[in-house]
Parts: sequence; C-alpha cells; structure tokens
Amino acid sequence: MDKKLSSKRYEPPTIDLDNQNSGHTYLINLTGFNKNVLEIGTSTGYISKILKNRGNTVVGIEIDHEAGIIAQQNCDRMIIGDIETLDLEKKLEPASFDVILCGDVLEHLKMPGQILKKLHTFLKPEGYLVVSLPNFCHGDVLLNLLYGDFRYTPMGLLDETHLRFFGLKNIYTLFAKCGYQIADLHTTNLEIGNTELRINNEKIPQDLLKFIRSLPTSNVYQFIFKAYSTSEVKIPEFNEINLNELFFRSLEESKKKIQTLYYMNYP
Repeated sequence: MDKKLSSKRYEPPTIDLDNQNSGHTYLINLTGFNKNVLEIGTSTGYISKILKNRGNTVVGIEIDHEAGIIAQQNCDRMIIGDIETLDLEKKLEPASFDVILCGDVLEHLKMPGQILKKLHTFLKPEGYLVVSLPNFCHGDVLLNLLYGDFRYTPMGLLDETHLRFFGLKNIYTLFAKCGYQIADLHTTNLEIGNTELRINNEKIPQDLLKFIRSLPTSNVYQFIFKAYSTSEVKIPEFNEINLNELFFRSLEESKKKIQTLYYMNYP
C-alpha cells in the first residue's frame, strides 16, 4: 500500500447498521458477537469500535502509523506495520481467531494470495475470513474503458492505491487456489451513473447503456462474503455470458419502442 496517502481518509462520517446496502454493515454482521477477531487494515478503528461494543476481542493491523495510533483506542491490541512484510508468526498465536476481517484490503496488496495462505495458520478450526472486495466489472468502469479512460480516484472502485482488480469469477478462483470456500455471499449495489466514476448517461448511446445494464454484475459495487479454510473447495458453475443475445436483445427493445412511437403518431 502507498504510505503517502493516509488511511484516515477511509473513515466514514457515520455507520448506519440499518443500511442493508452498506459494506460496513455486512462486514460487522458477518463477524458477529463475542468472538476473537483479527482486523487487517483498521484505518482509524471505526469498525473495531463497533465490534468491541458487540463483545468481540479485536487485534488490529494497520500500515498507516497515524491511523493506527487512533485505532488502538478501539482495539485490545494494535500492530502497526505492513501485513505483507510483518512476521506474523512472531506477532500472532496459531489457531487463535474466530474471524479474520479483510475489509477492502486485498486489492491494495502486491500478493494477496500469499497473505490468504498465511492466514490459515491463525484461524481456529471453525473460524473464517470476512472479506469485502470492489467489483471491477461495474458498469461505470466498463463505460470508462470504452471511452479509453482508466481513471483512478481517491477512493472507490479504482482507488489510486489499488494494485489488484477483481470480478466475481476471479474472486472465487483466487480463494479456491488459496484453500478457502466462499460462503454467505452478499453485494452492495449502485446503479450505473451513481459511482465516483460516473459518466453523464445522456452522453452514452441508449442501446449501449441498455446493453451494459444487462450484464450480470454491472450494478454490483462490492462483494462481501465469508471464506472457510478447507481442502475440498467447490467453485460454483458460472454460465458463460451470451454477449450476442444480450446485445441484440437491447437493440430489439429499442426497435420495438421506436415502432410503438411511430404507430402512435402515424396510425
């Protein structure tokens, strides 16, 4: 991760746990109550605080020294350092955590797979990871690419400190290779034109916009899920997207709309 940008920027003004379209809400609820939790990437500890209030014991890891000093007020123990270079075996006890929380962290790492493999050691037998990852296949990203623009932003889908990018298939593949079964998958959703990468929809040909909207995960902003350590991983079967069918269906809808308007005006 880039140490020049403070992790403090990720702290939200508030966390509304009644908001069911919030990655924070899912991370907190999937973690649960009264557990031993390792939170990787605490920022200022805004999630740690809620977890503590729910009876959890929280050990935090944070690369940003300034944010980590703030976060330690909300953690039982704070480790300030880079998860990719820390000697975790010297810092943590094996099989000591019910939950390891990786909220919007893996996309910032050079080698996320190596970290995922290391984390097996520190999970209890029935323990699990709780993970959130941004969806690179959101429609706003796709439309920017079609306009020849790979545009980073301070936060969000193309956060300027992101080093890795994922679609849902890639997430399942990565976790399977690292020995984890994904379960309890959730999404947060933002319609095309509502993210930090928005393009004025009026500039986009309507048939193209319909086509992008028809893609299966084009309105998914984040994937949030549990991941269990196992030697028998099953990846769900993903049906291949029939781009021809989706594209021509979009054109056919426009054709019918034009025909309807024509016959309404010229009976």
